[in-house]
Amino acid sequence: MFKSWVEENRAKINLYFRGRGASNLKLKCPLCGKILHRINLSGKFECKNSKCKLVYIELKKWEIRFCLEPLLSIKYDLRQTIKV
Repeated sequence: MFKSWVEENRAKINLYFRGRGASNLKLKCPLCGKILHRINLSGKFECKNSKCKLVYIELKKWEIRFCLEPLLSIKYDLRQTIKV
């Protein structure tokens, strides 16, 4: 499920890592489908849905980390899955 979400949003995420489109990056939660909210200027996005198990998504150094309840972390490295 998370791999397909990464593939769907690959273009937006690549723009984010290149320094473009960071201010208006709109991502949807892979679990509930609601818009994710950005936490300050860090690379973290959280789901405000109280029933959703997603705690936050962190975009950092070409890696995407999904943090879920209870204390589950899934990481994808975009450098190894880049399409040329």
